[in-house]
Amino acid sequence: LEEDSIYHPGLNLQYFVNSREINLLRNNDLSNMSRSPYFDSYHKIEIDAELVKWNMNGTRIFFTHMLGSEISEATFESYNYFASDRFYKIQGISTTHPLFEIRNLVNKLESETFYADELASFMKMADHKVRQLLITLSFEGFIYYDKEKQLAQIRPKMYDYILAATRNKDYDVIAINSSISGKDNAVLELKNLDLQINGVPNFMFSKANRVISTPAKGEITIKKDRLIEFSGELRAGLFTYYGENFQFNYQDFKIDLASVDSMVLEVSKGIDKSGFHVFEKVKSKIEDITGVIYIDHPQNKSGTYGIDKYPIFESSKNSYVYYDHPSIYNGVYNRDSVHFTLDPYKLDSLNNPDAEKLKLKGEFFSGNIFPSFREELTIQKDYSLGFVHKTPETGMTTYGKAGTSSGIIEISNKGLKMIGSLDYLRTTTWSTDFTFFLDSMNTLSQRFLN
Repeated sequence: LEEDSIYHPGLNLQYFVNSREINLLRNNDLSNMSRSPYFDSYHKIEIDAELVKWNMNGTRIFFTHMLGSEISEATFESYNYFASDRFYKIQGISTTHPLFEIRNLVNKLESETFYADELASFMKMADHKVRQLLITLSFEGFIYYDKEKQLAQIRPKMYDYILAATRNKDYDVIAINSSISGKDNAVLELKNLDLQINGVPNFMFSKANRVISTPAKGEITIKKDRLIEFSGELRAGLFTYYGENFQFNYQDFKIDLASVDSMVLEVSKGIDKSGFHVFEKVKSKIEDITGVIYIDHPQNKSGTYGIDKYPIFESSKNSYVYYDHPSIYNGVYNRDSVHFTLDPYKLDSLNNPDAEKLKLKGEFFSGNIFPSFREELTIQKDYSLGFVHKTPETGMTTYGKAGTSSGIIEISNKGLKMIGSLDYLRTTTWSTDFTFFLDSMNTLSQRFLN
């Protein structure tokens, strides 16, 4: 497509004339170029798959497995992926790294192409070992290598790896593994060039900031330049989002969350004897969220430079906390009447375990119990989301205009509570444990006046 392509330096080709089907196969010979991945310049990924099939009467190309394989496995890595263990594995027990040697050679030659015997002479290595090295580097994507001419050409990935290893260039950790039975690893739709990948258990956007996805049905779609669409579960630090239509933007290094059904978070209960945080899952969910997660600074995708404020979540619309879970008085607080409406908010440092940092402003609605009022949602003692609200000195109207409450109102997963007094019709009740429902109030009072 224009200047983009899916390229491979050497494969076996089968063409079935009657059906017009093309098969591209590897022969798994360690000295053969077929071990190289496919280089996909449109999606900007490298694809490692056993078999590629295309019936030219259709518009779909399948990345899949050879006949006889029970499990089909494939890998899809970003062009800017870097792994230090892979970098040093290439070096082996040598005192110098081959990539540095090749860089020094091409600088000396003032050319990005060179012959195997030139590198052998420069590195003082046997010719056959250098030829095998060049084949290995070619299927790692560092060079193009013509076995017949024994001619190599540098690919940009080699320079990127050298710069990443020396911390002079940013990189990413996006590597998507597919493992599936009875289905293709990936399908490329030629009408729109969307690449759907199947059998993905999870994949990571940022290791440093702990941003990882577990896609629904193990499916994701990659569009141009690593724009990834997915649904399911997204964990960002101590926050986990569940929903649909998530979209990862590689260049801005952010994830747009168009439709989050719910979000749960974990907070620290304290430090154990070993000095580690003990985490507790908050027992309330924030629901109906729309917003954006900024994974890290776009020039720090590797997380090499620890910027404490990332990841950041910024909501763009109102979201809600409900108290209709069956564990709360059998779900008596129906969500249409009782809920907390959160203002759009911004949370940074999503890896920060301190519960005190979570303070979300909004408005509380309790049906006909109290009039709505503004408050700040925080983590309560029972590890649910709620608040402690002091009524005005004149009190707060209760159950319409039939009553007036004075004291401290609390909401949590223990229900809608109050410490204080309630004037209702011609009675006054004092208690340290009022429980309000939509149609009634229950308490064991310390004093009752009629």
